[in-house]
Amino acid sequence: MGFRQTSASNSGEPRSVSERMDWNLLKTFCAVATEKSISRGAEKLHLSQPAVSQAIKRLEEQLGCTLIDRDSHRFELTDTGSSLFRVSLAARQSIREIDSIVDKTRSNVKGSIRLLTVSGVNCPEYDNVLRGIHEDHPGITFSIEVASTQEIISALHRNDSTFGIGISQPGDIDINQLTLSREQSFFYCSNLHPLFNDNDVTPDKIKSSKLVSFSGESLGGTLSKLSEHYGSNYIRHNISASSANTGEVLRLVLAGLGVSSLPEHLCREYEERGLLRKLMPEMNVCEVLIVLMWSVHQVRTQAEDIFLKRMQAALSASQKLDQ
Repeated sequence: MGFRQTSASNSGEPRSVSERMDWNLLKTFCAVATEKSISRGAEKLHLSQPAVSQAIKRLEEQLGCTLIDRDSHRFELTDTGSSLFRVSLAARQSIREIDSIVDKTRSNVKGSIRLLTVSGVNCPEYDNVLRGIHEDHPGITFSIEVASTQEIISALHRNDSTFGIGISQPGDIDINQLTLSREQSFFYCSNLHPLFNDNDVTPDKIKSSKLVSFSGESLGGTLSKLSEHYGSNYIRHNISASSANTGEVLRLVLAGLGVSSLPEHLCREYEERGLLRKLMPEMNVCEVLIVLMWSVHQVRTQAEDIFLKRMQAALSASQKLDQ
């Protein structure tokens, strides 16, 4: 008589929670917990809100406990929900190792690299790395989205993105940072603005002009520095237009809607064409340190490792040339 292994299902032993759990429901719970909203979680998963609500209900029934306390005005994870969320994030991170293991068995590296970045970054080494990876590993694709530095940091902590490019955030021990560039920002106006032909531009004249501002912190988003110059009341009441995107702020300035603080490298071409004027070139508004960021806890795929190693090598070589 042959030996037949006895399992929990045919031996009468109760199955554990992990064996009974529907991992698709856990994925839905992670999205809702990350977004702190049923509706936003549904949008992220491209599902209907009722379908997501029903999925959370089924998961709670499977586990025999409440995961979310919610009503029309409140959304809060229970203690069990918070613990499950932490375990779920760790599980997602471990599952990513499967991609890395599978990739290493293939002759051609494939994979997708998701990167969040502030707008208007100027770094030739970064451009060269993107081009080199595309030529050497055509199976690697990139998904690059514009976001504020705070959004990037939050995504890295949640393991929603592997890499980010933003303004340096010293003191965050869970985030590695690698310097890409230092950006100098100055006040600019267009040839359609009254200050363009003014031979005696002063800080008071800039202050009396309408401001094209950054709606939220991003590259060139120097609201805090402008507040130091003029005070927060001025910033709140003297804005004629705003955008979170550097290119759109530049567009608004070129259209003559006001004065703005912009990265010097983005404006140089327009200055040469006589479309922009650097107001008070002796006074830069601030210097912004742009860095590549990644979580110290992130498990990277082979494609992501290639990107990071190439970035480290390119920036190290550039620093040696500058010395």
